[in-house]
Amino acid sequence: MKQFHVISHTHWDREWYQPFEVFRHRLVDLIDHLLEIYREYPEYVFELDAQTVCLEDYLEVRPYRRAELERYIRSGNLKVGPWYVQNDFFLTGGEATVRNLLAGTALAEEFGACARCGYTPDQFGLIGQLPQVFRGFGIDNCVFGRGYRREGEAQPNEFEWCSPDGSAVLASFMSRWYNNAQRFPADPELALLFFREVEAAQESEAVTPHRLLMNGVDHLEAQENLLPVLEELNRRIAPDVIRQSTLCGYLEAVRTFAAEHGIALHRETGELRYGASGNVLQGTLSARLPLKRQNAHFEALIELRLEPLYILLEQLGGDALYDRDYFRYLWKSLLRNHPHDSICGCSTDRVHQDNANRFARIGDLVKDLTDRGVRQFWARLDRKGLNPAEYLLALFNPLPHSRSEVVTAEVFLPLDENPASIRLTGPAGEPVRFAVRSMERRFQTNYSAINLPGQIPALRVELEIAAEALPPCGFRVLRLGYGEGAPLEVADAAAGTVLENAFVRFTVDASGRTELLDKDSGEIFPDLVSFTDEGDAGHSYNFLPVEGGSIRELGAISRIHVVGFRRGLRQGVRVDYEFELPRDYDFELCRPTAETVPNRLAVEYILDEFSRHVAVETRIENRSGSHRLRAVFRPGIVSPVTLASVPFGFEQRTRDELLRQEGRHNADQPDSGVITIREGKRQFSCLNEGLHEYEHLADGRIALTLLRSTGNVNAVRYDEAGRWVRSGAEWCAPEGKLIGDHVFRFALRPGEAAPAELERELQAYLAPAFAAFDSVDPHKLTGGRPCDQCSAVRELFFRDLPPEKQRLPLQAAGIELNGDAVFSALKKAEDGNGDILRIYNPERRESEVSVQLPAGLRACPVRLDETSDGEPLCGNPLRLTLPAAAIRTLRLVREG
Repeated sequence: MKQFHVISHTHWDREWYQPFEVFRHRLVDLIDHLLEIYREYPEYVFELDAQTVCLEDYLEVRPYRRAELERYIRSGNLKVGPWYVQNDFFLTGGEATVRNLLAGTALAEEFGACARCGYTPDQFGLIGQLPQVFRGFGIDNCVFGRGYRREGEAQPNEFEWCSPDGSAVLASFMSRWYNNAQRFPADPELALLFFREVEAAQESEAVTPHRLLMNGVDHLEAQENLLPVLEELNRRIAPDVIRQSTLCGYLEAVRTFAAEHGIALHRETGELRYGASGNVLQGTLSARLPLKRQNAHFEALIELRLEPLYILLEQLGGDALYDRDYFRYLWKSLLRNHPHDSICGCSTDRVHQDNANRFARIGDLVKDLTDRGVRQFWARLDRKGLNPAEYLLALFNPLPHSRSEVVTAEVFLPLDENPASIRLTGPAGEPVRFAVRSMERRFQTNYSAINLPGQIPALRVELEIAAEALPPCGFRVLRLGYGEGAPLEVADAAAGTVLENAFVRFTVDASGRTELLDKDSGEIFPDLVSFTDEGDAGHSYNFLPVEGGSIRELGAISRIHVVGFRRGLRQGVRVDYEFELPRDYDFELCRPTAETVPNRLAVEYILDEFSRHVAVETRIENRSGSHRLRAVFRPGIVSPVTLASVPFGFEQRTRDELLRQEGRHNADQPDSGVITIREGKRQFSCLNEGLHEYEHLADGRIALTLLRSTGNVNAVRYDEAGRWVRSGAEWCAPEGKLIGDHVFRFALRPGEAAPAELERELQAYLAPAFAAFDSVDPHKLTGGRPCDQCSAVRELFFRDLPPEKQRLPLQAAGIELNGDAVFSALKKAEDGNGDILRIYNPERRESEVSVQLPAGLRACPVRLDETSDGEPLCGNPLRLTLPAAAIRTLRLVREG
């Protein structure tokens, strides 16, 4: 006999077509009314969209109801978790998804219980590694609403979904969406008719007799009369056929029935992004790209710089410096910009103004935490034997592999010292090459917890330093002194338009055409880069080409100016494109406006002596609406397959398969920073920062979206007479046209490179080594100024650490990772017991890896949720065999 599981729920978009505070008010109403239902029907059960941020949002308004919420969560009436927010999986990193689950499960358990259902109702496609991530949190299931059913194929709703490593979960596809039983009528006859329609819709799709009926939808409050309605339906159908249930209860019933009756479930492996454009909403990959770039920027700074910096200071210095409370607050602040309607750029302008403000605050906190970490480093540096008249520059490499690169440093030399020339030397006294990028007279401001802020008139000098073989997860301190060095003169001059180092040669001609040579293989990539623009009659959710429109090559419609330059230790070429585009698209006339406006694209190609890629920075002065600007690469490779990075790995995608899917407007696909194409030994890769949309064109070119301008959140509508009707205010988003100036970054990488090597190069690109400045005399630049109210006593106060804590050397290395594995995280354990190191294998084959640990540490395997997953590991370095596509997490603790 069939069993119908009615799931009372809401899908809670924290912000979308209304701003956060409006939706929060509606959330308060929802929970207030839900608590009233519990009082009338103590057995009522409600699923709060598997999120926990809703609890925090509600309790900020009604803090006195926490105990009541805890009671209903402990009793199982209110289901919360495992997520903190319902994030988009392709536009946020894999590590961010793990932190989302860590925050969500911890908060749910704090309130009494965490629901262990991998509920992802409305994400615009699912990453292939999600089953492995779920398994790392003890979650063996997934319920979802987009990306599964291939057009023309009748696939069952319930199936086994596997990650590339073999991790599997029971998956249930909500084929009739998460509102197939949105609200039952109170009238018994209408309720029965409604039930029969719902029953018939799933008849050919379910594997077992158990049916999922989702009673709710976006922002809907709980149906207060549901239980008596279901009771009456059971009287009319059969006893206990339809009942209020939970997602986990439904899944367990499906699993049990399939096992008892020997039902072999259909099996799927890898990412789920199938279906029409209107289902997976491809255009959200490129809507409001500045927000996506900011997110990629801050994820990289937190994961690849800030957290490892504090851990290396603790591991090498011995003191507990990692403030778990502040890092938890930082991550939650970032996660609040990760809900799919936020990071996808498909909300009203007010929402994205809030997103931008959150990112600005995150930037403030990241900078402050970095500065504090650096001050802790300087306080622990052993300065014995150093010349107190000199200065110090610390070069930090928080990544667990050695690297050589040009590091930018800012130094402040007091004007009363008349700085004219300087020299840099390494820890052993060896000279270090550098160049001056810029200079200006500026006050150096210093802040003290026990003195007033002080200012020192100084010469601010921006240096570029040739840093060779920086120690992994470590630092190197340079000494800066006056005299017998290079004069303080800015190294900024005109140069030719050929960029060259030991690895590549890059040429730009007078028309802006480029040629790239990979010196290792001898492969040449002629006419590699161009830029195109085309009209967009779509909206935030989907790009729609203008009917009858054409793709404009900027090289053909622009006034072009090319100039070479040398700036510090870097060489570059700048290409300016000045061109006219239609002011906008006229949705009433269904054509671009006749009026045109000037636009400008400035492209800088930059190379330094250590880099295997040419860095590209584009500055777009956008004055037009409703269009899409893309960088287009011609690698000269005819392969129909590209490999793109995704969270915790790579996906191989075939162009023809994508275009065969019915309802697809194009073959736009997501990437997480790396796109590569290969044929034999000829390989070309593009690295980028937050440019998540690319298309593999039919002629083999690869198009990377730099900017997409659209002023509508959803589809433009026309009435029955075919007349255009402007969308309601909540669906109009004029700021989504991105009128203004924007900067985007990517890099051109020729030559053979495995996925792990490309990921390591991307990480160094996103989070370069950084420098910090201090004087050998620790009081010279940090004291502030004395108390203003006392003219007789001018004492400055200092809090120096005792000498026994000042033990950091001038150079040290921490954790070192070797082999075909990619670094993901180095952080403090959630419970404070040791540190967490996470790595993964991006290859679809087994990989051998070694991990060198600082002395005195031992490693214990743990799951992603940081619970034990095996016996402690022996040896240093650790020798690990990573299965194909595996994610591995280790807890590092002090021995003894």
